[in-house]
Amino acid sequence: MTTDVIETLCSIDDRADQIIENAAAQKKNLAREFDEKAQDMTKKVQAQARERMKALEMKLDAENAEKIRKMSQDASRDLELLDENYKTNHDKYVREIFARITGD
Repeated sequence: MTTDVIETLCSIDDRADQIIENAAAQKKNLAREFDEKAQDMTKKVQAQARERMKALEMKLDAENAEKIRKMSQDASRDLELLDENYKTNHDKYVREIFARITGD
């Protein structure tokens, strides 16, 4: 009877050790799975961020190109107006400058 009790206790202890080992293995597997999922999520978020940044960069490039085009167009128009004003009023400007210089 004592032997039966000892054998039963040894069997219980062996099963307890086996349960603990299985739990440790499951814990290790769960930790590995969690790490893999976390890495996958990080990669996915980084890829989404890169795509968003690329889209924003393209949008800003297009906006800047449009601003540059408009500024160039405005500058060309202003130069044309200045040239036209000069051609129209050249003689008048010469007379005014000459009058200032000579004091007339």
